[in-house]
Amino acid sequence: MDPACGSGIFLVETFRRVVRHRMKQVGRRLRPNELRKILRDQIAGIDVNPEAVRVAAFSLYLALLHYHEPRDILQHKLPNLTYDKDREETDPAQHFDILVSSDAFHIEHAIIQDDIRKRFGTGSADVVVGNPPWGDPEGPNPHATEGKSGAMRWCAANTKSVGDKELSQAFIHKTLDVLRDGGRAGLLVSTGVFFKRHEPSRLFRRQWLEAATLEHVVNFAAVRDTFFSGPSHKDGAIAPFASVIFEKQRPSRTSRFAYWSAKQTAFIERVQAVILSRADVKLVRQGDVLNDDDLWKVYWWGGHSDHALLGALRLETSLAEVVDPTSEHPERFGRGYQPTGKTRLPSDWLKNYPELPTKHFARYGPIHPDDFVSVAVTVFRRGVREVYEGTRLLIKRGITEKDNANGVIVARLESEPFCFRDSIHGVRLMGNAKTESEILLGIIWSSLTRYYLFITSGTWGMWHHEIKRETIERIPVRLPSGPILRKRITEVVREMRLYETTQYGLFHPDRRTKEEVGRTLAKLEAELDDAIFDLYELTDAERDLIRDMCNFGLDLLYRGMQSSAFASVVRTPLSMSGRRNDLHRVAHIPELHSYIDAFLDVWDSELTRKAGQFRWWAIRPDDASPMLAVVFSTETPDALLPKPRESLQDAWHAVLRLLGKASLQPYHARRIFTDGMVRVVTETDIVLIKRNERRLWTRSAAREDAEATFHQIIRRRHAAESGEVTSVPAQPF
Repeated sequence: MDPACGSGIFLVETFRRVVRHRMKQVGRRLRPNELRKILRDQIAGIDVNPEAVRVAAFSLYLALLHYHEPRDILQHKLPNLTYDKDREETDPAQHFDILVSSDAFHIEHAIIQDDIRKRFGTGSADVVVGNPPWGDPEGPNPHATEGKSGAMRWCAANTKSVGDKELSQAFIHKTLDVLRDGGRAGLLVSTGVFFKRHEPSRLFRRQWLEAATLEHVVNFAAVRDTFFSGPSHKDGAIAPFASVIFEKQRPSRTSRFAYWSAKQTAFIERVQAVILSRADVKLVRQGDVLNDDDLWKVYWWGGHSDHALLGALRLETSLAEVVDPTSEHPERFGRGYQPTGKTRLPSDWLKNYPELPTKHFARYGPIHPDDFVSVAVTVFRRGVREVYEGTRLLIKRGITEKDNANGVIVARLESEPFCFRDSIHGVRLMGNAKTESEILLGIIWSSLTRYYLFITSGTWGMWHHEIKRETIERIPVRLPSGPILRKRITEVVREMRLYETTQYGLFHPDRRTKEEVGRTLAKLEAELDDAIFDLYELTDAERDLIRDMCNFGLDLLYRGMQSSAFASVVRTPLSMSGRRNDLHRVAHIPELHSYIDAFLDVWDSELTRKAGQFRWWAIRPDDASPMLAVVFSTETPDALLPKPRESLQDAWHAVLRLLGKASLQPYHARRIFTDGMVRVVTETDIVLIKRNERRLWTRSAAREDAEATFHQIIRRRHAAESGEVTSVPAQPF
């Protein structure tokens, strides 16, 4: 049985797939009675909207006629597909009753006959596909409102947790109920099923992931504009969504699933299709995401190295523990006042504090007295008084995006009394010395905290790009133990606090330009990052990981196809080779130089131990090719560097041209493609071929490629030693 819950398109596609599968089995076209049997016995659909049911019936009629000869509606009597409980007489040969207009969560009230009800009841389906509603129903839609209330009642009656009354969560519960053991489901759901952090949503994920084994997840949040267009979709009104495929079976301890992250590219913009790059797929342990909600975000934009770094950072003391070691003063964390709401109350004591408007809340420089304003006579909430006075850290709730900031954390350290609106978080520092307070500010300003907040915040990158209080409380903090590092951090922080970023131009005393201000700030920020990285004793690989995420990951999130992450690494045809001491040959291509250098970092110790070395070869065949290749070949230390052979170069040109044309492969959908990435290991060579994009040729990407090829060689060696294979061919992966 192969029922489908959802819109007509899923029903039609399911019917077509079953028919094609059956035709392949029998080796011929199916007869009309065979087609009708498939339709009657293997397809079923529910929708709360009667109009959607009628559309689904019409679509199925067209699909049925497609397989008839001739395709003439006048020569074929079509069955009645929709269920009508008021029908006086039912002919089983003509009334299939496979489409029901009903709230899916109370189907038993809509169907009178037991035999028909069984088609939609518990354990009735082998496969469920569908597109559950996302978010709240809008407008005067009684069907949507009825469906949501019915869903919540069903979940409550069956002790199923749902966060924020989210319908995607409710439909996942219902899908598991409808499936037989071992059945599979494919759903398009709101990304809230992964990223919402309130306790009911956490409990939902536990109930789901303990009862089902994930097979495939594709996060479309970053490219959702591709699927929604037109004047009816206003900015901010496009719901982030994901595709999930899972099996109703308890996961094993080793269960893993493919987690794809669709990213914006120029190809998407031109043809309104989505590219799934193999560089953006991670194999994730289900047990990891079951026990750690942050990993949904980590693997959306990062990978296993980010997972490891996050684990190390969590070993540090949290900001909450530094500010309030005894956890006895929750008021040390709070937001500013809220001016409007359903009710109003007198400002009262709030009027004693001048207000700093959020538009004047800047990252660097002093606050000017004329920036303050008076608080209104009435407000909705006064906020937390403790964060309006005394030494305190102030952190903007929203993430700064304008002027190509690409997600900057705006924070200040203040001691003068003033209030602010709820767009700013306050952290009261009591008992923290001035130097310690400045170091805390430096940590929050650093790329380390920017990286940490981005990969752990479920809201940053989705809807409002904001930081919540619980995320701020968890910021990892390490304080310097020695005077040298302490002085190094505080000196740069003090200079940045006083640096006037808005004063420049012809009338400035020094006549400095805006560009000079930017260069000075960039230099100070780099110095601060280096000091904070030293404070946390980060390795070179961890520093590269943070820089790559801040420089490319965040730029890609905010700028899409305009991002520098998609800029070409090599802009002209190229064929260069050498050893490590020959890297100066590609010094004019900094990304390629860094990539090869980092790759060799991982492999050098292994090759040196075996008295060997790598020779590298970088190739881009022509201006038209979107691909770039780097080949690493093993050799002895005394080997001579071979001269380039024209015939070999021509062969590579042909291979790369073929890969460039065939790098996009259909992904079983009309608007989704997979983008090829090749890692091939032979007995003597490692061949890496990827698109000519900066984000794919970073130092972090080099380490990931090196580790992947290293593990591939180990697997090949084990297979050969165990006698499982007599010879091991080249392995693409």
